[in-house]
Amino acid sequence: MLALRNKRSRLGALIVVGLCVLAAIGFGLVELISGTGSTKARTTVSAVRLAKYAPPVPKGAELAKLKAMALRGAAASNDKHPTSIEIVPTTAAEATFSLHGMPGKRVRKSRFGVRRPVYLVVVHGHFRCESCPSAVSGFVITGSAFVSVVDPRTNRVGSFGFMNKAPKIANLGPVTTIEF
Repeated sequence: MLALRNKRSRLGALIVVGLCVLAAIGFGLVELISGTGSTKARTTVSAVRLAKYAPPVPKGAELAKLKAMALRGAAASNDKHPTSIEIVPTTAAEATFSLHGMPGKRVRKSRFGVRRPVYLVVVHGHFRCESCPSAVSGFVITGSAFVSVVDPRTNRVGSFGFMNKAPKIANLGPVTTIEF
């Protein structure tokens, strides 16, 4: 242990430690208030940087809004307790082409949404949409991944769908994962 020689040094060290403890408590309270306190939110760091026109990595209030939207969508699709949520900031073109299995070169050539920032949200669970259009004709749509594209300016869902296998989104940018 570091031995401090005079009272002034010990007092300074005690003040620094006290401020660190207060900051940790403050961050914990902010996390509780923002709605992420009961869950563990972590941002995975991938080798891919943000796309040129992508929105910033969601934090604080923005992360809480996206989490609430994802949970409402999951509940409406008959899964009130999903296992996790993944959010990646990207562009509409990158999101569209990666969901259709065509990431990379085609995005650079396309004019569809190249500059439009979006959040791609993937919720993991067991979903069953009985009110979707094809459910009316007798087929019920099911899937283990509920995928939605959210406009960061308006916080509105632009499109959504269900997949039997979750898309690989780590190559689109830094992924924020919320585990339950």
